[in-house]
Amino acid sequence: MEATIRPNSLGGGQLNAEDHMVIAERYIKECRRNQYNMDKLLSQATEHIEAARKINPAANVKIDDVHHTINDLVAESLALQAQIDCKTGIYKKQVRRGLKAADEALKYWPFYAEIYVTKAIGLKRLGRHREAQKMLDVAIEKNPRHFLAHELRNGTTDAGTPAADSMWFGPDFFKDILTDWRFLSILALFFIWPGYCVYRVYTGLQTGDPDTAYYFWWAVVMIGAPIGLNVLKEWWERQ
Repeated sequence: MEATIRPNSLGGGQLNAEDHMVIAERYIKECRRNQYNMDKLLSQATEHIEAARKINPAANVKIDDVHHTINDLVAESLALQAQIDCKTGIYKKQVRRGLKAADEALKYWPFYAEIYVTKAIGLKRLGRHREAQKMLDVAIEKNPRHFLAHELRNGTTDAGTPAADSMWFGPDFFKDILTDWRFLSILALFFIWPGYCVYRVYTGLQTGDPDTAYYFWWAVVMIGAPIGLNVLKEWWERQ
């Protein structure tokens, strides 16, 4: 983006404080159109703001205004991420990620009641109802007219479906598995083949089949692998 800004159009070959501010403002405008690269764009905008501050300390008022705009953009992005994860996240790990985003957003916008409500919804979906009630009290203190906060506080509105522990037993799990060809493939791989191996081991022990050991180890691996992966995933979900 910076390569498109010609020094001649900004008043000479070397950038002055005003030029740096123009570039910073362009980066900030780009943030509104391209939120996926917001971190990089805001970092570049901040660099130009600091460069302008060094060149002309007297321009601090305008620089601070742009700095506040950057902080607002960061807070807006974090608040949006918190809403998505806390309200629509299926698994507990997603909801916890939303709570972290809400905490970060509150560092910029501690006065914004909506973030406290979002955090309360996430806490309720994790079963942490006492903490959720405290968040709702704070939200009502910040904005006494917040309708959703009052409804959640009084229990007249549900916070949503409780978050699932893991992907194996999420919402509508048993409803969807029989129509999912990927799951059926996994079923064939991890259940039918191990079952056949167990059968061969059973018959091999009776008949003295030399391939019994081969099928035995196949059965151990194919039965143990899903169990081990599930235990590992459960541990990862709790981190």
